[in-house]
Amino acid sequence: MPDAAETTPSDAPADPRRRRLANGFIFAFLAFQIAMPLRYYLGDRGYDERFSWRMFSTLRLQQCQMRVSERKGAPPAHAARDVKVQADVQVAWVSLLERVRMPVVEKYLARRCEQQDADEVSYTRNCTNTDGSALPPQTLVMDCAKRELREAPR
Repeated sequence: MPDAAETTPSDAPADPRRRRLANGFIFAFLAFQIAMPLRYYLGDRGYDERFSWRMFSTLRLQQCQMRVSERKGAPPAHAARDVKVQADVQVAWVSLLERVRMPVVEKYLARRCEQQDADEVSYTRNCTNTDGSALPPQTLVMDCAKRELREAPR
């Protein structure tokens, strides 16, 4: 029968390399858990609500109308023509466009540039807040020649 004073394998000190590796993993995991929400709040993603901790946000309750228009030629000579977005893409994509998912907006405007041979494609979004007040319109314009997306001045 072993003496109580004898050490057992579980009492032996852990391998320092394994301990550093475990501590490094824990640190990386915690850093990721902190960095992801901070990236949202410190970045320019005000309308991105993919995280569950944002699901009770009032952003989804805003009433928004989105409009896409194309222009060929110089602005004074050629008026912009509206695009029937609902007839052009499926409903899920319309919803993503209304929520200003930037990769979707950028891809859609680029696609309109390619398909219609336009000089410029504009995306405008007008929203009403939950209290009924109008929010400032958001307009994004893609220069089709440069494939450059910029926000139009308000």
